[in-house]
Amino acid sequence: AGVAARRLLAFVRKLMAPGGRFLQVPPPHPGWKPGQRQPPPWGSGQAHVQLDPAKLDSCYPLMISAYAPRPIAFVSTLSASGVGNLAPYSYSGCFGHDPPIIGVSICRNRNAPDGKKDTLANIDETGEFVVCIMSDWFVEAANHCCGD
Repeated sequence: AGVAARRLLAFVRKLMAPGGRFLQVPPPHPGWKPGQRQPPPWGSGQAHVQLDPAKLDSCYPLMISAYAPRPIAFVSTLSASGVGNLAPYSYSGCFGHDPPIIGVSICRNRNAPDGKKDTLANIDETGEFVVCIMSDWFVEAANHCCGD
């Protein structure tokens, strides 16, 4: 624990400005407007990598490096009638690696008669959802979609 604590302290000190104030990091796309596309974070000419957990010896290295420290879960669902929903969730976690298991905590919707948010209602209807890990390259778009 001592080595981890020293590393964390060193990291926090790098974020601090002289005088003990945190440095403000500008968002990657400050001019983004709803409906606009953003460039992929990996740049032009590079491809997205898709992994099949069934073809890996173990998902442990993937899960401990990709789902850390506590990322925002960006949950994508479709209703039974095909209406899409995309919502960020702060309360999520990695519960296992072989098979890879993650969990998302969905709060109640006070305004819905059944108390379910659209994400939970869609999961109940279809039994399917996709979780993406939030990345700072599209933080403006993610922040825009987090309202009720």
